[in-house]
Amino acid sequence: VRIASHEVHRQTVTSRSIEFYPLAGDPKQLSQWTVQSGGRITGEARAAMADPSVLKKKDAMLKEICTSCWGAVSEPDPLSPYYEMFGNANGSMKSNSNFVADAVIANPPCQTALDVCEALAIPL
Repeated sequence: VRIASHEVHRQTVTSRSIEFYPLAGDPKQLSQWTVQSGGRITGEARAAMADPSVLKKKDAMLKEICTSCWGAVSEPDPLSPYYEMFGNANGSMKSNSNFVADAVIANPPCQTALDVCEALAIPL
């Protein structure tokens, strides 16, 4: 079992002897944006009209999160003490040592989870 979440949750996960993988993004900022928009499309539209630069920031963070989801199902934890055995700092993997997920449980279910499951032919 591996839990992929934001870095702030690492200690909680690893203290229970569960493998961890860090997802990109700032959960505090994501929560703040959700509160500001009310979690609705209309709120997003109002926020964009008030400050168009917010959309660029949100877009950039969501792209980083989506990209990190692939690592969560296919790479070793970069902060694991075993990382050097399985990968290296530039992200390339040594042969025959990839982590590959058998299934994904996503909360909330998102398009990225669907995409990585489809690419790996594993259940969501």
